Amino acid sequence: VTVTIAKAASTVTKAPAAANKTYNGKAQAIGTTGTATGGTLKYAVTTTTTAPADSAYKTTIATQTNAKTYLV
Repeated sequence: VTVTIAKAASTVTKAPAAANKTYNGKAQAIGTTGTATGGTLKYAVTTTTTAPADSAYKTTIATQTNAKTYLV
């Protein structure tokens, strides 16, 4: 018996968005989460164009304190 399991189709139903924040010395969310059907959106933060390690991806948007450009 051969069984084949195919990936289900997934769709982003609400895209994540960047947050436009002003430095206040406190940790702030750097964006808002999106939603998807048929899958889970995960986020990771970097300050370079190098992709983060797979283990860095989380289901929540990161918070940051320092004023700089972050890539999610």
